[in-house]
Amino acid sequence: MFSELFIVTTVAVLALQHYIFDNDPYKCQSLIQTGHWLAGEWRPSGCGAVQYGRSLQTCTRHRKRNIVFAGDLQLEGTYYHFVQRMTTSKNKPVPAPRERDLHHESGSVSLAFLYDPHLNGSLLMNAAEAFRDQTPESPMLLTIGAANTASESASPEEPNWIQLVTLAALGLLLPVLAILDTRMNLFSSVVRPIVGAVASFGIAVLLIYIADRSHVFHHVRKDAFRYENGGMLFLVSLVLGIATVRRSQTGKLQYVNNNFLPREHSGEWKGWMQLVIIFYHYGQVAALPVWHFLRICVSSYLFLTGFGHTVFFLQKKDYSLRRFINIMVRLNLLAVTLAYTMRTSWVTYYYIPLCTIWFLILYGTLAVGRRHNSNTLFLLSKILIAALLMNKMLHTDGLREALLAFFVTMTKGYFPVSFFDKRVNNDRYIVFIGMAVAPLYLWLTDLIKTQSSSNNSLLTTSDEKIPSTRQHFKIDRFTLQH
Repeated sequence: MFSELFIVTTVAVLALQHYIFDNDPYKCQSLIQTGHWLAGEWRPSGCGAVQYGRSLQTCTRHRKRNIVFAGDLQLEGTYYHFVQRMTTSKNKPVPAPRERDLHHESGSVSLAFLYDPHLNGSLLMNAAEAFRDQTPESPMLLTIGAANTASESASPEEPNWIQLVTLAALGLLLPVLAILDTRMNLFSSVVRPIVGAVASFGIAVLLIYIADRSHVFHHVRKDAFRYENGGMLFLVSLVLGIATVRRSQTGKLQYVNNNFLPREHSGEWKGWMQLVIIFYHYGQVAALPVWHFLRICVSSYLFLTGFGHTVFFLQKKDYSLRRFINIMVRLNLLAVTLAYTMRTSWVTYYYIPLCTIWFLILYGTLAVGRRHNSNTLFLLSKILIAALLMNKMLHTDGLREALLAFFVTMTKGYFPVSFFDKRVNNDRYIVFIGMAVAPLYLWLTDLIKTQSSSNNSLLTTSDEKIPSTRQHFKIDRFTLQH
């Protein structure tokens, strides 16, 4: 309850400061007057400068809009770079200066360059007057001279109806119901924990939306990685981790110590690896040693995924639809919700699709012929065949495209083929290795327990005569063979 109250208070104070006391709520003055230069780029204070490309079609709401560049040859180069961002010709060289007016159409956006080095042409005057009067034909962006004067809408993108409904239900309605339930007992003892959990989840999603899609919080561009900054991030996280260490329960600790890669240890391991991955992407790391360490973290995470799920399925033999849906919801609930509320795609949070794809492969491999999974040779053969089929699919042109086309048709989502080429292909064997280690671990565990039980029974037998050395050897040999 304290954490929810702290979040609500923080957002309320920041919103009050933003909408009432802040004289530059949309950072228009900050874009021009305050900020700093870093690596040749201007970084406005409190906001991030967006490099528009084909996403500008969404900003125009698919209405016919004009963008005008007017000035000398420097503006002509700016015009060509903008054309490259609007099209797929980013790698083409910029043409030589032509010293004449230019025009380009890209969807609903019309780009125009007015060659007017003295800034006194009639076309420029007409465009400036239309921009001033905000007529229907006025340009949405007018850049004059050497890009010293620019005007652009800095207001945040308006949410669509899906975002409004999702945010209202998760971030407002459910928390209010949860608060009222503490006073009026609206829900039963079974439903109450579910409503409370979903309400906490909704508050977190609403906070993410406010932080990233509004000007309540200041925004900054992600800077290039520096070792001192990265070291400080790791140091802070290490201090917080040590500060939150808690003593384990005695019985639980004994259970953990008697198991190989227990869930408590693997969960802690996964959490630290995800923290490393967040730092890597936040800092835009290009250093090769850091990238190698990240690859080890990703591979370890996928190994634990394959190992943990396989151990569960082999021990519990629960291949039910309920278990399948439970895992899929647990993996994708936050990513799918953020895709709708933040108006992004599911693939943006690439770790979730990556783990989902590998879980589907793992589940399909183990579910087929599951009655014979107790046969170790049969199980390892299935894993080997699945690995070979996966490798074949990744190197067969057209097969991935067909599978993804079916997915896009069913979900109306976005899923590029490059995801398979970059994300899945890099670790195409490590999950299968984790799956293969799982039955071997279970077999060795059973063998050790059997031998330990046999030895304990021999040591605790006090009424019988101690066997001879030859008899003892036979018993040990029988135990090992068993």
